Amino acid sequence: MKKIIISVFLICLTLLAMLSTAGCGSKNTVSVKAYDSEHEKKSHEGYVAAQNDNWSLEWDQESFRVILRDKKNGDVYSNLPSELMETVVDEDGIEKRNNPQLENPLTVEYLDNKTLQIQYLYAYTASLKKGDYFFEEIENGFKITYYFEKISASVPISYRLEDDGINVSVDLNEITESCEKIYRITLMPFFASAKNEDQSSYLFVPSGSGALIYPYEWISDSSKSCSYPVYGDDLQYAQADGDETTNREPVRLPVFGSKNGDSAVCAVIDSGAELASIECNVGNSKFGYSTVYASFNVRGLSSWDSYSDDICDSTVSVSYYPLSGESANYVGIADKYREYLIKDGIKSGSDEKLLSLKIIGGTHTDEQFLGVPYRSLFTTTSLSDALEIIKDISEKTNEAPAVNLVGFGKSGIDVGKVSGNNAISNKFGDKTDCADLQNYCAEKNIPLYFDFDNTRFAKSGNGIIKLFDFAKTTVGTRALSYRTELGSNGGEIIKEYFVPRSKLVSISEKSVDSAQKLGFNGISFNVASSNVYSDYATRSTFCSGNYGKDFNEITDYCKKNSISFLADNANAYSVKNADILTSVPTSSDKNDLFSEDIPFYQIVFKGYVSMTSDPLNNCTDSNETILKSAESGIGLSYTLIKNFDETLLTANQYFYNTSVYDDLSEEIEKNVADYGDYFNSVTGAKIIGHEILGDGLRKTVFDNGVTVFVNYSSYDVESTFGRVAAKSFMYSKEEAQ
Repeated sequence: MKKIIISVFLICLTLLAMLSTAGCGSKNTVSVKAYDSEHEKKSHEGYVAAQNDNWSLEWDQESFRVILRDKKNGDVYSNLPSELMETVVDEDGIEKRNNPQLENPLTVEYLDNKTLQIQYLYAYTASLKKGDYFFEEIENGFKITYYFEKISASVPISYRLEDDGINVSVDLNEITESCEKIYRITLMPFFASAKNEDQSSYLFVPSGSGALIYPYEWISDSSKSCSYPVYGDDLQYAQADGDETTNREPVRLPVFGSKNGDSAVCAVIDSGAELASIECNVGNSKFGYSTVYASFNVRGLSSWDSYSDDICDSTVSVSYYPLSGESANYVGIADKYREYLIKDGIKSGSDEKLLSLKIIGGTHTDEQFLGVPYRSLFTTTSLSDALEIIKDISEKTNEAPAVNLVGFGKSGIDVGKVSGNNAISNKFGDKTDCADLQNYCAEKNIPLYFDFDNTRFAKSGNGIIKLFDFAKTTVGTRALSYRTELGSNGGEIIKEYFVPRSKLVSISEKSVDSAQKLGFNGISFNVASSNVYSDYATRSTFCSGNYGKDFNEITDYCKKNSISFLADNANAYSVKNADILTSVPTSSDKNDLFSEDIPFYQIVFKGYVSMTSDPLNNCTDSNETILKSAESGIGLSYTLIKNFDETLLTANQYFYNTSVYDDLSEEIEKNVADYGDYFNSVTGAKIIGHEILGDGLRKTVFDNGVTVFVNYSSYDVESTFGRVAAKSFMYSKEEAQ
């Protein structure tokens, strides 16, 4: 007994020693640079650091401000709102000081080593005002290392002039620490801000299709806030609960902005987007301004609040582009972001589709044999069924819809072997059935895409061994997602693993090769194109890092092998090589702060990439989804199955009863007929104007001369084209006045 007690005591001592070492970060096991308490301090007199024909980048030493100046009209842009740049004195001649947070270029969130709580430090007060920083000149700008003596840490920021804006970046590998761990950093929090009392000013947040926040609606003594991870929550921390309906629409585009009076700012997260969250601080009367900004994770945080010892191996960066005149609005922000994407090589000129179909092959349901429950793959749509559906729709509508075959692998739509073992289950048909479907689609010019889930697995196989191949959590254990299979078996818990990020590209390329062998010339990765996940096996994939880079390698491989690519619920990184975007967001998250939804996503891509809406049969109000599609001129979509049975009530997805083709056939034919003429009138056209007119009426202008008015209200509304009936739209090629 004494030996046991002594052993337990020694174990406890060992654990305490380990914890105390971990608390200050063991430099033998992590890559974070050690803080230099004897660091050099260096300031620099105010000067013009870089300039081009239109802009100059300046350092104001007296006020510690980074300034971007328009050389043509003298307008200035800085972290501090421009209206506050001039010195103001009170009635006694005493200079009024701005709130320090308005002057702040960098916010650091760190984990207090004693309380284990998140604390905040502001570079303006904790570094600049104390003279505790190091200034150095770099090409096209300057670099400032901000020292935080309180936590013995430093963060270097590089400021560089671009052709039409300023780039602000941090190489996370250059951060130094001691005991306290830096969790997140926020760059230039008030660069994209709007005056609270100005009713024409707003913040733009790219939640879903896009949303506007009017600060004047939220003025109070405290701030209202919201936070959205770019590309949605890390899959590691999201439970696999089927397709449960939720109002949450993630941020799919790494862009944000503001309109303040006659000027606006478009901010693009051009590096480290996977580490970022887009956040807002709204209505605080102490500031007088509301703002939208980007914060970046420096290290990982698990769902049980465990931090990674090491930091992400990444550079995070935001480019800010000032806009003025007619471009100083959300359409101008969309135009600027599209311009950035075109430079980055976005594919353009795809044939626009009036209709897309997502056809579900099968799923596992509850069955019984001699009273013993088991799970069996239920065929919701066979290959021959799919051919019958496509033929019927094509003949009735005279359209060639884009078709996405989902859940036709060995495990159906559920997770089994990775990528459905890169094979079609014989439950869905044989090679002849597959060839018949492919030949018909080829004959009728119907794009056909086969979907693979290349991110998750529940069984070994297809190059993956569960014992060794898995993404890791912050503490090095297997990253798991748990799914409860309902039904007579009492609710069995199924473990799902994530493909190690080191194998994500190779696994996906194998699926591309398999698609070709199966006779398909189109492919989709629906889960991967709309989600991101971390792997703490290596620093480059901490906090979902470099996920977009990996995905671009995959789609580049598709392009190299002449395989078309469909992106469903597409995040920005999956758009680059996409031939069509399906289930594009048509609304925002409906956050209470959001004053208006806008079709920002569609404004960016309309006329460049074919787009279709959320499936009409899975929406709570299909007519409203049609109106939202009309507002931006995109196509319609449906999710379909052929066979329904009550056993599908035990499946992990909940859309089957609203997706039966025989129940939807007439609706599809009618909606395509009613919508087709308008869609064809704007096919290939780009959006050049959009207005929210009030009374539920909206106006969109296309570059081919077509204008559409959409009335969302429950009563008729007058437009310059005449009366627009309730819950309908009206369009014309004549220019609306």
